[in-house]
Amino acid sequence: MKKQFFTLLLSLAGLGSIWGQCAPSCSNYIVSPITFTTFSGLGGASGYGSNEQLLSDDQTSSPLPIGFTFSFMCNTYTQFVISSNGFISFDLGAPQGCCQGQLLPDPNQPNNLISLFWNDLYPPGGGTLTYALTGVSPNQMLIITYTNIPFCCTANPPYSSGQIVLYEGTNVIDMYVSNQQGNNSGLMTQGIENSNGTLAYPTPGRNASVWTATNSAYRWTPTNAPTPPGAISGNTTACAGTQVNFVIPPSPGATSYTWSLPGGWTGSSTTTALTATVGASGNISVSAVYTCGVSSPTTIAFTTIPPPVVGFQSINPPLVCSGSPVTINTSGAFTYTLEPGSITNGPPFIISPNVSTTFTLMGTDANGCVSLNNPTANVSVNQTPTVTVNSGAICLGESFTINPTGATVYTFSSGFSVVTPNTAGVQTYTVVGTNSTGCVSPPALSNVTVNALPNVTASASRNTICRNESTTLTASGATTYSWNTGPTTAAITVSPLSNTAYTVTGIDANNCSKKASINITVSLCLGLNEANLAQAQLVSVFPNPSNGEYTLEASEAADVKIYDLQGKLIKSFSFGQGVHKIDLSAFASGEYILRANTEHKTQQVMLIKE
Repeated sequence: MKKQFFTLLLSLAGLGSIWGQCAPSCSNYIVSPITFTTFSGLGGASGYGSNEQLLSDDQTSSPLPIGFTFSFMCNTYTQFVISSNGFISFDLGAPQGCCQGQLLPDPNQPNNLISLFWNDLYPPGGGTLTYALTGVSPNQMLIITYTNIPFCCTANPPYSSGQIVLYEGTNVIDMYVSNQQGNNSGLMTQGIENSNGTLAYPTPGRNASVWTATNSAYRWTPTNAPTPPGAISGNTTACAGTQVNFVIPPSPGATSYTWSLPGGWTGSSTTTALTATVGASGNISVSAVYTCGVSSPTTIAFTTIPPPVVGFQSINPPLVCSGSPVTINTSGAFTYTLEPGSITNGPPFIISPNVSTTFTLMGTDANGCVSLNNPTANVSVNQTPTVTVNSGAICLGESFTINPTGATVYTFSSGFSVVTPNTAGVQTYTVVGTNSTGCVSPPALSNVTVNALPNVTASASRNTICRNESTTLTASGATTYSWNTGPTTAAITVSPLSNTAYTVTGIDANNCSKKASINITVSLCLGLNEANLAQAQLVSVFPNPSNGEYTLEASEAADVKIYDLQGKLIKSFSFGQGVHKIDLSAFASGEYILRANTEHKTQQVMLIKE
């Protein structure tokens, strides 16, 4: 006996658990179609007859008795009011509901209602509006009848006819429509709504719409339902594309949860918490799943802040040479970011791309919402050439050739690629190159070091000597030397037999060279008068060296012969006293010997032709 009693307790405990999950819900109704009928010939029960209500346009009756206690949407009532516009309400001060049916649920007044065909009806135009109690307690019925009520504001059809029936004990609601041809001037609603306008059960297809019906009937039956979840916690406003979190308290006995999201959202969960990415505005709802079924949803309204729609206004120019600036203007947001590079210093964005690039634009508006469209734009880049040039060193008077590479066409600051600087020091020349796409390089620099020529001089220990005597010639101003007679020392000793010109070439450390000449006069030294005559210059030649044209100044008439260094006579002529011209420009550059003779004198001069 104890074992059976213990088993009974366990069974009752389990039943209590099921009841906790799926207890009767006073606000849950099943809406279903039923067979059409009509109730007529009413009267007599509990002092009720057929009580006609003479209502004017847009009027609500005074409070009327139901005749029994009626439970509706978790509250009990004994009185109601009738609206001339096709509904009854348990709010005794409810407005008449002009002038068309609301979309249920709606928190705006009127609420706490049962609507047969809520619209702008017009009882003054004809028809009757009655209520009556029939049957025996505890099975009584309250019947509200609308008969041939026209639409405002006429007595002409179409008419609205039908009945609302409330059942004692079961709290069932029936609605019968015998004739409803619709009203194109307003929307019509059929259904029930709770006291604060947050829960409603409209008839399918008849919720604030234009509809017609003949001999149609629906029933609203209170039913048991699984307990819905508690209130949803979480933000109710956020930017599209962002993540938001929602949570509900656990429902005892629930095995899982089913979340429902508006269009465009992503995210799912079977637990009490949900993380989702925001899409369109709408309702977020969640239902609890029990072993006995699925609860009605708990809902929260969510408003989505739309993202900014950004765009490229202009790209100028769309084709550039690498390193050249491009100006990009954008629109649609408060701040912007260009990728690649996470560039934020615009608009306008002024960038200098080195390669062709596809830029992606993102924007953030004043609400902090980030764009989702993220358009792209292309900037095409032609490569700018890089020009390289040579540098070098030359001696003053020499030429230098600038050899650039890296482009197709070049422009030289000197005008030409071959330069001949006339000043010692470092001379800088710029070269700009243009390639086949028309892109121009930055300037390249060619540095030419121009070394000054050495200041070569030649001196003699004695400029005039007697035949068979010697003199020492000394060169200075350079590093190495080369005499026309062969020696390569700075000082040489010579013993010419006749007047002779000597030339020395001096080369400095920069390998720059310059020549110097010196004339040695040779006398026969035969006596005082002869010596004096020998010491007197017979001819003077200048300039020497020259390019081939010389001026000869003779102190007296003389015969002149010119020999090359091999002793070959190349030219001869006679001069009188005075200045004369000698032209050796037809002969090769080099050294020649000029010999002038009179009856008493002989003079020899070395001519240098450059």
